[in-house]
Amino acid sequence: MKDFLEKDGERQWLISSLMNELVSIAIISKDRPKVLIQCLEELLLKTPNNVSLIIVDSSSSKEDKETIYEYTNSKKELAGRIALVQVNLKMGSLPEQRNICLKY
Repeated sequence: MKDFLEKDGERQWLISSLMNELVSIAIISKDRPKVLIQCLEELLLKTPNNVSLIIVDSSSSKEDKETIYEYTNSKKELAGRIALVQVNLKMGSLPEQRNICLKY
């Protein structure tokens, strides 16, 4: 009986590992770089390394865009698992931001 449980546990691990490669987390952001950075910090702690992160940011100020860009480029843990798209969209552009995420 113990062998069956070990095999079953191994199978569950393989499925879980495969699912992580098929999962991406999409984050839509606007004018809240501190909240976005806090969100990314939590995701780095709580998600496996093979889960990709897609960020579509439509912040209106140059400072907010630079803050996000500098943070994402300074974190080694984000290398290879992040796609950052900064766009200039009007208010109420949530569907458009979602569609940008779907391209990844």
